Amino acid sequence: MEFMVGFSEASMATLLKKLCVLLAREYTLIRGVNGDIQDINDELSSIHAFLLMCAMQAANQGHDFQNQSWVRQVRDFSYDIEDSVDEFAHRFGRQSRADGFISSIISRLQALARWYPRRNIVLELKELKDRYGVERPLDLQDYREEEIVRRARLTADTHQVRGRQLVGVKDPVGMGGIMKELGSWLSDAEKKQGVLALVGFSGVGKTTLATALYRNFQDQFDARAWVTVSQKFNLESVLRSILSQVVMLSTDLVKEEMNENQLRDRLREKLRGKSGIDSNKKLLDFNEKGNSTNCLLRDGALREEELFQLSDSCGGLPLAIVIMAGVVANSNKWRQEGWDTQTPQGVESLVAFSYNDLPMDLKTCMLHLCTFPKSYKINRKRLTRRWVAEGLLGAKHGLSAEEVAEEYFNQLITRNIIRPVEHSTDGMVKACQVHDMIHEYIVHKSGEEDLVNVVGGHWLMPVPSNKVRRLSLHTTDHVEAAIASMNLSRIRSLTVCATSHKFPFHSFKSKIIQVLDLEGCRGIKKHHLKRICEMTLLKFLSLRKTDIDKLPSNIGNLIYLETLDIRETKISVLPKSILELHLLTNLFGGNKKNRKTVKLPKEMATRPIVTLQILSGIEIVEGPATISDLHAFTKLKKLLIYKLNLRKDSLGFKDLMSSIEYLGFLQSLEIDDESSDFINSLDSMASPPRHLTTLHLHGKLLTVPEWIPNLEDLVKLTLSVTVLRTDTFKLLAPMPLLFCLTFSYSFEKQNAHMVTILEKNELESGGTISVPSGRYKSLKLLRFASPVLPQLNFSEGAMPELQRIDLQFTKLEGLSNMDNLVSIEEVHLTMNKQADEATKGKVNELSAHARSGANKLRVTVNA
Repeated sequence: MEFMVGFSEASMATLLKKLCVLLAREYTLIRGVNGDIQDINDELSSIHAFLLMCAMQAANQGHDFQNQSWVRQVRDFSYDIEDSVDEFAHRFGRQSRADGFISSIISRLQALARWYPRRNIVLELKELKDRYGVERPLDLQDYREEEIVRRARLTADTHQVRGRQLVGVKDPVGMGGIMKELGSWLSDAEKKQGVLALVGFSGVGKTTLATALYRNFQDQFDARAWVTVSQKFNLESVLRSILSQVVMLSTDLVKEEMNENQLRDRLREKLRGKSGIDSNKKLLDFNEKGNSTNCLLRDGALREEELFQLSDSCGGLPLAIVIMAGVVANSNKWRQEGWDTQTPQGVESLVAFSYNDLPMDLKTCMLHLCTFPKSYKINRKRLTRRWVAEGLLGAKHGLSAEEVAEEYFNQLITRNIIRPVEHSTDGMVKACQVHDMIHEYIVHKSGEEDLVNVVGGHWLMPVPSNKVRRLSLHTTDHVEAAIASMNLSRIRSLTVCATSHKFPFHSFKSKIIQVLDLEGCRGIKKHHLKRICEMTLLKFLSLRKTDIDKLPSNIGNLIYLETLDIRETKISVLPKSILELHLLTNLFGGNKKNRKTVKLPKEMATRPIVTLQILSGIEIVEGPATISDLHAFTKLKKLLIYKLNLRKDSLGFKDLMSSIEYLGFLQSLEIDDESSDFINSLDSMASPPRHLTTLHLHGKLLTVPEWIPNLEDLVKLTLSVTVLRTDTFKLLAPMPLLFCLTFSYSFEKQNAHMVTILEKNELESGGTISVPSGRYKSLKLLRFASPVLPQLNFSEGAMPELQRIDLQFTKLEGLSNMDNLVSIEEVHLTMNKQADEATKGKVNELSAHARSGANKLRVTVNA
C-alpha cells in the first residue's frame, strides 16, 4: 500500500493556517488555551515535514505494516483536528454588527456564552493529541535527496507554458488498411441503414479509430452526433446531447426545461426526412462505449531505438504506450520494468507505475478525478477551481493557487493521465476525459485512500469504514441505502453529477461542508437552498444548470464563500444579502448562449465586494438602481457585461468608462452594448487596460478602437461584424499573440440598418474584403458569424499560421484564394435555415474546390 495521499501537503498547510488564526483570536480568553493549541500547532508542523519524506519512501519501497498504521493515524488525527476547528468556526463564526452600547452588551454576553465551548475545543484537541500520539517508527532521511529532485523536476515542468492549439485528430498510426475498409463501408451510397460496431480489448484504440472515421466522413451525412454511452447512463442527457448537435448553431436552441419525452419528440421531428426511416438519406450516429486515448510522444523525448524498446515493453498496446510516454519524459525507471499488457491487471500495473512517479500533491489531484463519472467530459476551469477550494494544492514558487492548479492540470495532460477532448477558441484546453482503465484504477485507489467515495458509479466501491470526507454521487437513482450506511457527519465535499430530479438531500446534515457542486442537478428546490445557506463554512457553491429562480435572503450566512456559480439558471436578480459575502472571489451568473443576465443589488454601489476577481453575466442599464461605478473592484481580472444600455451623457456612462481605465488587473473584458454608444466611445479612453488577453465587443461598432493593436498580450478578440473591412485586417495584423479573431453579430438582433452597414463596408473595400499578406504570426482560428457575409479574399502570404476558418451565415457571397493560406487544414460552414438556393450552390462549389485544391482541406457543412 502506498502513502495515504488523502491529506495532502496543501491540506496540512491549510490546517496550520486555521490553527494560527485560532491562536490569534483565542489566546487571551482562557488560561492555558494558548499553550495547548501552540503545542498542537508545533506538532502538526513537524508532521507536515515528516509526511513528505514518508511519501517518498512509499514510492520507492512501500511502507511496512507499522508505518502504514502510523500514517493512517496521522491522517485521521489531522482530519479530526480540522473538524474540531471548523465546528468551532461554524458555531461562532458570525459576530455582532451592532454599534455602541448595545454592541458592548452583546459582545459580553457572547463571550460568556462561549467560555465553555472554547474550553471544550481545547480539551478535544488535547484528547486527539493523546489518542494519536505515537512515536515515529523510522527515519526517512535517506529519501530527502530524491524527493528534492522530484519536486525540482515538477517545478521546472510547471513553468513550461503549453502551446495554444486547436484540437486536431490525426489518422491512427498503423490503421491505414482498416481506415480505408471502414471508410468505403461508410461511403457506400447503396446502404440505407447500418450499424458499425468496433469491438476489442480496452486500450487498443477503438475510440481513436471511431474519432478519425467520424471526422473524415461526417460531412457526407445530413445529420450527425457523437455521444458517449457507458453501461450506466442518463437517457435524458444523451438525447439532449444528440439534439443539440443536430440543431447545431441555429436559433432553435435546445431548451433546458425539456423533459425526456419532449426531447425524443423534438429529435424525431428534426430527423424526419434525414434518417433511414422516411427517406434514402443517411444518419451517422456513433453511439460509442468506452473511451480511448490518442496522444503522441513529445518531440525529442526518446531516440528511435528507445521508441521500439518502449513499444516492445508495452506489448504494442496503444494505451500502454501512451501511459509510458508520459512517464519517460520525467523518469528513466521504465527501462527497469516489464509488464504483461495483454491483461487488465498488467495495464493496471502500468497505471500504478505512472501514479507512483507523481509528487504527493499531484497524486491527490489525480485521484480527485474520480469525482466525475466514467467517460465524463470534465471542464478544465471547474476542475481546477475545485482543487483550490478543497485545499488539494496551494500557492508555491511565486505562483498563486489558481496558477499552480493550471500547471498541475497541464502536468496530468503531459503525463497522458487525462486527454484533451475540446479546446476553447483561445487555444487552451476546455475539457478533458480520463480513459476507462485509468478511471477504474483511480476510483479504486481513491476509495483505498479514503480521498473520495463514489456512490452510483460504474465500478462498485466498498462501503467506507471511516468517516466520509468527500462524496460524489454519479447517479441519484437507488442510492439511498448506500448513503444511509455511511458516516456522513464529517463530510466536507459533496458532488452530484446526475441530472435526475431525485436528490436525497435529507441524508446530508453536516454543517462543515466546504464544497458543494450541484451542477446540472434538477432536483434542487427552495427548501434545499435554505438548508444550503446554513452550511456557513461553504467555500465553493455551484448551482449551475439547476432549476432555481431565486437565491434565499440568508445567502449572506455563507461568510466564507469564495466561488458562487449560478450560470444557466433562472436567477435574474441578486439579493442584497450577497453583500455579506466578504470573501467572494468568483461570481458567475447569466447565460452566455441566450445572453440572459443577473442584476446586481443597488446597495453594492456603497458596499462593494472588494475581493471579487471574476464578475460575469451582469447587466448595467440606465436607471436609479444600476451599478456602473466599479472603481472599488480593484482586484477584478474578468468582467463580462452581457447587457449594457447607458445614455452617452449620463453619469453612469462616465463612471463605467473611468472604471475600466482604472482596473489595472483586468485580463478579460466582454461588453454587449445594446445602444452601441459605449463601445463606439472606447477610443476616448486616455488609459485603456493594457493587460487584456481576451476582449469581446458586441453591438453596432463603427470603428475599431485604435489602442487595440497595442495590446501585446491579447490572445482572443471578438468584434462586431459591422467593422468587417479591409482596413480592419490591416490594423490588427501586427498583433503578436492574437490566436483567435472573430467577427460576429447576433442573428436575433439583425435589422436592415445593420445589413446596410455591411454593404457600405464592402463598397468601401472595393467590392471585396481582402486579407493582406504577412503578419498575423500567431493567428490559427478565424471566425465569422453574420446573416450576410461579403466576398472574402486572401492575398498571397496572408495569415501564414491560420489552420481553421469557421463561417456561419444566411447569405454567402464567396470565399476566394484559400490556396494562399499555407497552413489551412479545416473549413466549417454553417448555413442558417433561411439560406436561399444561390447560397447553397456557392457552398457546394466552395466545398468541392476546397477538398480538391492544393491543401486538400477538410470541409464540414452544417445546414
